[in-house]
Amino acid sequence: MRATFICVTAVSSGVCVFAGHAQVLNQDEVAFTIDTPTLDRWNYPFNQTPGFRPTASVWGAFLDDGLSPDFDNRDAQFHVGFSTASFIEPGLGEDAYTITSARITMMVADDESFVYSPYFDAWQTYLPESDPQYIPDTTPGRPAELFGVGFRNGFDALSYQENTAYSTQGQIGKSIRTTFAIDFPDDQPRDVSNNVDLEFDPLPFAIATTDAVEPGELVPSGTVFTFVIDVSDPHIQAYLQQSLDLGIVHFMVASLFPASEDFTGSFPQYFCKEHPLVQKNLADASGLEMTVLVNGGIVGDLNNDGVVDVSDLLILLSAWGVCPDGSPCPADLNGNGVVDVSDLLILLANWG
Repeated sequence: MRATFICVTAVSSGVCVFAGHAQVLNQDEVAFTIDTPTLDRWNYPFNQTPGFRPTASVWGAFLDDGLSPDFDNRDAQFHVGFSTASFIEPGLGEDAYTITSARITMMVADDESFVYSPYFDAWQTYLPESDPQYIPDTTPGRPAELFGVGFRNGFDALSYQENTAYSTQGQIGKSIRTTFAIDFPDDQPRDVSNNVDLEFDPLPFAIATTDAVEPGELVPSGTVFTFVIDVSDPHIQAYLQQSLDLGIVHFMVASLFPASEDFTGSFPQYFCKEHPLVQKNLADASGLEMTVLVNGGIVGDLNNDGVVDVSDLLILLSAWGVCPDGSPCPADLNGNGVVDVSDLLILLANWG
């Protein structure tokens, strides 16, 4: 294996800093880690410091009698983007990339301000109890959800910058923000910012999980949430393929944690790359880990001979158990940090 370390020169200081690293796992497979996002933007209508803010919070715009009529249901969103061109060559065509694992990490900045929940909640649980469609939430807390990113107001994945205007249509209103959380119920992206108004359950790319806190417990500062992205979903796979072909991948955390107009409520804040503790390496900004087969590599072909057979099976069995450091390893075909029955089934599904 060969490790390639990527050096990025800070504009302000000219100092070379390591933003991430890549490992060539075999001829066609690359695993890379990006420690600092290219952009992280608190995507909120009244953010006075767009593109330069120490933390970003996520919440829903709730009033005493339900969601606000003036703002998106998912009002405060967190947009992170990672330039991948230094790790994976862009422009090879979307079909040249097969993402075998991908995950985002984010560190919580505030202390015990919200309850941990790894459970998806239906849209009806966010309605006021007086609404005839209301159903009770039977799990503690609310989930932190990860989505793709859509663009409007003349911007796209390449032209958008973290200090781009929130909207070209003012600050108040629904479905006007320049970037917004999307899912893929079919081949077309769908804005999920107002899913309660529109009465549908979104399809998150991932829900945040952590081993440091039990469900229902308050989340302490410094807790790292991991979003393990469902790369087996063909629409998510296509989104990531398109992103790698462009050389940048965008994600949005957009959740319905309860918040009111006076900024009180129960919701998380995440460290941004501008936070002083991140600058001093005492906290972590958002990170991306991804494993990619390039130019037609075959999932499960661990010895890169163009076929999945007994040789690959023996390699997988010899790597059985937790990967070193808990990070994805070549035989960890689903990217969860462990070589187990799930990976064996993936390999067998690609046999031949």
